[in-house]
Amino acid sequence: MSSALDEFQDLPLEESLELMQSYMSELSRIGMDGQTAHDISVLPDTKPKIASALIKLLSVTDDQDTKSNYRTGIAVLAFFQPGVDEGGVSLDQMGPGQETWQAIVDEEMRILNKKLAGLGYGIQAEAAPQ
Repeated sequence: MSSALDEFQDLPLEESLELMQSYMSELSRIGMDGQTAHDISVLPDTKPKIASALIKLLSVTDDQDTKSNYRTGIAVLAFFQPGVDEGGVSLDQMGPGQETWQAIVDEEMRILNKKLAGLGYGIQAEAAPQ
């Protein structure tokens, strides 16, 4: 399975900021709920280009909350897949290849997190409550 990080591009900072804002606006518009897959056609650009923009922004900020938001934004790209019905589908519905959309999203998210870790931007485990 390919992922949004397969075609990394070194984008200019201004373009990265504009793309991140468009992407976050789209996430807000569709109301991401973590239970629905959406078609990639609703994204403001390709998944690799959006991921590249967020990685660029990760590389220029020192704020840990902002970095966490950008890492989450990359992981959320897994919820956008080709061939999803208009308006989105529940993750428990069957997708292509007799897999649920949940399995497809989970696999891409695993790949994205592994590639982010390889770039030095892995998601750190939070400390367990005392």
